[in-house]
Amino acid sequence: MGPKIKHLTPTVDDDGQYAVLLGLMWPGVVVPLHRHEDRETFYVLEGIVEGYLGGSWHRLCAGETLDVPPNEIHAWRNVSDRQVRMLIVTTSKMARFFDEIGRPLASVQEPPSPEDMASLLAASERYGYWLASPQENEAVGLLLQ
Repeated sequence: MGPKIKHLTPTVDDDGQYAVLLGLMWPGVVVPLHRHEDRETFYVLEGIVEGYLGGSWHRLCAGETLDVPPNEIHAWRNVSDRQVRMLIVTTSKMARFFDEIGRPLASVQEPPSPEDMASLLAASERYGYWLASPQENEAVGLLLQ
């Protein structure tokens, strides 16, 4: 579920620091609607991806950027038949969140378990991140399994 994330800068405990990440999204991967107080800027390195922001979907190709201000509802989907690679510039707080909810790449071949989903929901609550309901995701074209 979701993209694969690789840290390009060290994860630190200081919330005032930034983090640079590499995100990989295979065809069919989605990041459901969510919002958080952390600003994120996405720069597409390779592929074509759609980002949801400001109430509509935006198609982004290599060399294009989507800047997500704090507390804006956003989502991602790869509807192409190619992998998407993006640079993500965000806060160290967001990097720690990814560390907490992530799984080692070797274990990602199976769908998330109920325990994985419970861990995601608990971490989202601790970090103050809002996650949309399945119905809210479906309303913008995201069907979650």
